Amino acid sequence: MAPILKRFAKTIEIEVSPEAFVFRCKGEPIRIATHGYLRRLKSGVPPYEFGEEPGTSVCTPISLFSSLPREFHEDIVEVLAAFILYGITRLFKEKPNRSIVRPILLFRGIERFETGFGFEYAVFRAAGSMLALGATEVYFESEQAEENTGVPPL
Repeated sequence: MAPILKRFAKTIEIEVSPEAFVFRCKGEPIRIATHGYLRRLKSGVPPYEFGEEPGTSVCTPISLFSSLPREFHEDIVEVLAAFILYGITRLFKEKPNRSIVRPILLFRGIERFETGFGFEYAVFRAAGSMLALGATEVYFESEQAEENTGVPPL
């Protein structure tokens, strides 16, 4: 059954950099800056909601990769998941539903964050897997070694 579901899954490409992420899925890409506003939700996965505008409720201004407030450091996976969910929601102009066919997430440019410890891939994989849309697979494509990623050509 899994190969059948994978055949109908949408592949969401996410080009990442510290300044902005570019989301694409068979159409016009959208670019979202990594600075905006974060608010804590009473319930939900992820437990945060990201937005480009402050909104009407209590929000904290953030920059994901340059000045993330200390209170969010322990929750970096959840914060990143909220940002990715916001980008996917903007891409499809609606909140993704929890259908049987889950998307495949393809991250490009992770090496721009490399610190030498390798945890960047784990953080992005965990954030992608945590999303409310339940991505079935998370792939990484490196600019240095695209042929070694195991990612099927798009």
